Amino acid sequence: MNLDKSWTKITNKVDPLFIKGAMTFAERGKTLIDNEGLIHCPCRKCGNVKKNIPTVVGNHIILNGFDTSYNEWVYHGEHISGFETEETDNEGEETENESSDGVNDLLDDAFRGGNEADDVVRGGDEAGNAFTMGNKGSNENLHPQNNPNVEKLFVDMEKPLYPGKGFTRKGY
Repeated sequence: MNLDKSWTKITNKVDPLFIKGAMTFAERGKTLIDNEGLIHCPCRKCGNVKKNIPTVVGNHIILNGFDTSYNEWVYHGEHISGFETEETDNEGEETENESSDGVNDLLDDAFRGGNEADDVVRGGDEAGNAFTMGNKGSNENLHPQNNPNVEKLFVDMEKPLYPGKGFTRKGY
């Protein structure tokens, strides 16, 4: 996306190029509004913390100037270089049995004795208190046969969040 940002460097707020740039920015902001019809205001006073309707944002920029530290317009449709992702029709959708966050693997490793966590690592803190990491030693209470709450966790996380919906409790 090729955005003209040259007007943001103009310090004279009555310069016609600055005013035109601010109004064009506000007009473009109408395509980027949130559910409440608001966009972030990058004027010097609001600093992208406050939101307002696009026309007020344009007026704020003209009155207060443009925040000079706002170089990559991430709140106004510009993507940070190096962080672009391929968009697909299914973006953000998960089926009821699919989770891309690795929660199942994490819980299996921690509580059911995953292979990678079977090694015992011993150490201590500055006070001389010993600790053990892994699935041996002091972590025996984490196994379902020793702690019924752990097995309940596994059962509960597969239950639907809401009846008839495809989301499970583990996702939230």
